[in-house]
Amino acid sequence: MFSMLPWALLLGRAGYQSILVDLRAQGRSTGRYVTYGAIESKDLVQLVTALRAQGLIRGRLGLLGDSLGAATALLAAPHLAHLAAVVAISPYARATSVIPRFADHFIWYAHFIPASSWRAAERAAGRMAEVSLADAAPIKAVADIRAPVLYLQGGADQIIGSKAAHELAARTPDSELSMYPGLGHVRMALAYQQLAQPTLAWFNRYLAKSDRPVRPLAAKVMPPHHAVLTIRLCGG
Repeated sequence: MFSMLPWALLLGRAGYQSILVDLRAQGRSTGRYVTYGAIESKDLVQLVTALRAQGLIRGRLGLLGDSLGAATALLAAPHLAHLAAVVAISPYARATSVIPRFADHFIWYAHFIPASSWRAAERAAGRMAEVSLADAAPIKAVADIRAPVLYLQGGADQIIGSKAAHELAARTPDSELSMYPGLGHVRMALAYQQLAQPTLAWFNRYLAKSDRPVRPLAAKVMPPHHAVLTIRLCGG
């Protein structure tokens, strides 16, 4: 649906190495089911570990994601070494809360589906994907994130809602929250120019120029080659 390519170009012009990631079951990535971050976050940790082993990521690491990508970044963040900064655009706190609202926004009859049916469908989907969607809950992970997190949230977002952003920011040890009153969920995903300045300022502050200590991956010191992983909402 929405591409992170404009973000990669913007970050590249700012001097960062950008790595675009198609999450499982998106684009050309393998995997049959989307699990709203429950398994995607583990995939992301494995990817970063593999890229570091190959020398393709060196030095500090930043994460930038939107919606599902933002939730995945938050779930993976506590497990990533050398993580220096995170920018999360429109992340949800709990997938089980946002799935019915997402459907209600795009499917006219979803409003008539009772809550009990949603819960049954979530359990069935979890059995198919061999995962519990209750684990797709960044709110359970953010307290363990050591890197500073910038939350960018649209005030007119009827899918995620502003409450989730405030709840996530409150539980994240080092965070800032910027609200954009006139923007909904889709418009936030496309607001590259409006969000570029705070995003670059955040990465420049913590990723490029900071002396802030970060948890090392290994004892060996590698030359700096800062990278930002931009995580796509959906594959094209």
